[in-house]
Amino acid sequence: MGVSSAAYVGIDVGARRLHAVGVDEDLQVTSGALFDAGELGAVAAWATDARVIAIDAPDRLSSAAHVGDESVAPKFRVGRCAEVALARQRKLFVPWVTPLVVATGSWMAIGLELFRVLRTRGTAEVLETFPNAAFRVLADGAVLPKKDSVDGVQRRVALLHDAGVRARDLELWSHDSLDALVGALVAAQRARSQAVPVVCAEHAEGGGDGSALWLPGLHHAS
Repeated sequence: MGVSSAAYVGIDVGARRLHAVGVDEDLQVTSGALFDAGELGAVAAWATDARVIAIDAPDRLSSAAHVGDESVAPKFRVGRCAEVALARQRKLFVPWVTPLVVATGSWMAIGLELFRVLRTRGTAEVLETFPNAAFRVLADGAVLPKKDSVDGVQRRVALLHDAGVRARDLELWSHDSLDALVGALVAAQRARSQAVPVVCAEHAEGGGDGSALWLPGLHHAS
């Protein structure tokens, strides 16, 4: 697979495969790779030069910090603080909540292990992101067409270009690769102190689970 020279990497995690995309300081796409879900060591080796990596997967299990909070919708009470904060602060909602335990071999279990591998084997800052929310931020909150539709792909590609990402033929990419690419954008913005973490205000002084979902902080390229 070789080694990516990208400074900023985004990774989309699935139960069977991982899509990884890297960009440079100018947000030019420089590399991409597809990995089997069992090749986490190879992912770490490929991204060894990255400064910041943003992953579309939970980086920790829930501690059920909101389990007794009746102001939170029942679906989200067992979830993590960042998932509750995303709903409260941004009116954006994860399709899942991270539980207290995950099934072996599930995409969440793979994501958790990927975070562990990257944080123990490399020097990059490793963040959690949520591509659907990231694209919604880039779209000024507008609801987007389904990501696997032609309109959905075209809209997301336009949003990436407007944010300064430089690449050709993005319309031909899979939606998983586009999710990885918006993660790379978040990683690059984090290095520029532009990305924004969504965290739980109720537990800002401690007592929460420490989770944070990183989103773009600038809607358009300057």
